[in-house]
Order: sequence, then C-alpha cells, then structure tokens
Amino acid sequence: ADRDSVEVSWGDGTKQWLYRTNGPIGPGGIPFGEELPNDIKKNLYVGIHVYPARATYTISMNDPNRIDDILNVNFPNSVSIPFYIQTVYTFLNPQFQGCNSTPVLLQPPIDFGCVGRTFVHNPNASDPDKDSLSYHLIVPLQKQGVEVPKYQFPNQIGSGGSNTLTLNPVTGELRWETPLVAGEYNIAMIIVEYRNGVALDTIIRDMQVLVKDCENNPPVIQTADEL
Repeated sequence: ADRDSVEVSWGDGTKQWLYRTNGPIGPGGIPFGEELPNDIKKNLYVGIHVYPARATYTISMNDPNRIDDILNVNFPNSVSIPFYIQTVYTFLNPQFQGCNSTPVLLQPPIDFGCVGRTFVHNPNASDPDKDSLSYHLIVPLQKQGVEVPKYQFPNQIGSGGSNTLTLNPVTGELRWETPLVAGEYNIAMIIVEYRNGVALDTIIRDMQVLVKDCENNPPVIQTADEL
C-alpha cells in the first residue's frame, strides 16, 4: 500500500495515472514520499485535467487492497477488499453562480485511540468558498456504489460497558465512547457541501483508526484558575 502511482478516474470517461510528487527522489526518478512517525508515510499525487463542459463529475480512485486484520471490515480477510474514495464536483458558471472549490480536509485520515478512553476525531474540513458543510457516517466502499462486505461500525465490536459512535453533522466531530477492543478499524463519512441551501459537492473520507491498549494515563494539568 505504498504505491508510486495511482489511477484516477476523472468522471468524464477518462482515466490517468498520477505519480507521487513529494519526498526525496527514489528509484526510477520518482519521489519517495514523506515518512512520518508511527510507521506512516504520506504520498502526494498531483494531476491536471481539462473537462469538456460544465457538469457534475465523480472523481474517484480505487486501490485493490486495504491493510490486513481490520476488525470491522471482512474480518479476518480485509486485505483482499479494495479501497475506494470519491469526490463529486460540480462546475458552476462563475458569472452567475461564482466559483466552486471542494473542501480541503486538513486533518490526516489516520488516527489513534486507546481502549476504554473516548476517541475524538475531526477531519477539520475547510471550504475555500465558505460554503456550508454537513457530515454523515457511511459504510466504506470497495467501488462506486458498492459497500465493503461484513462491515460493522466500530462501536459494534466488543460487548459490555459504554460503546457509542456519533458524528456531529454540523461540526464534523466524530466521538467514540469508548473503544472496547484493541486493533485496526475503518470509519467512513461523507461530507456534503451546500450553497444557498443547495447541495453542490460531496467528498468521502475513509479513515483508519488504530486502537491500542494504552498503559499510561494522561497527566492532569491544573489551569491558572485552579491554582
């Protein structure tokens, strides 16, 4: 799952292979990507495409494999399930409707939690046009319109104690109270962009959460008001 190129479908009947553009130069002259802590690598793929006309297009990417041992995706054979994400984008007439850009998700799609402790994540979506956004949980997809098999929402794994999963439709805050079983999880949400009450675009975030058995409790810090 560390590919030097990915194939993007532009939604107008054309596809294009986009090569990795970030990091030091690797074999074959292709950048190596950016290595981050916790055995994570960030790969950036950039492409330019000219569309034939104003319309609504579904831009998508499909990878043949997810990681192995995801507890809530076709367990224990999640590695054989494709990974699919998409953005639905509408070209507006800038003379009458203004310009349109899709939201940018500033928070990375990989996060960490602890067994028995509340997990909170926010994609930190920012819309350049200041359009309003709403957030909704969905089942992850393996291709357009097809959900992954044997999916369970994370709060359906394990029994006993408090185990609820909520997504604030206005703020985008995902709250899981509380994970019961350590392991890898997938959570997907769709973010809908509105302008003047009309839905324009959507973007899917399919994220990975690693829940660990954390041994150390976070410190209790007194504020100035409490001293």
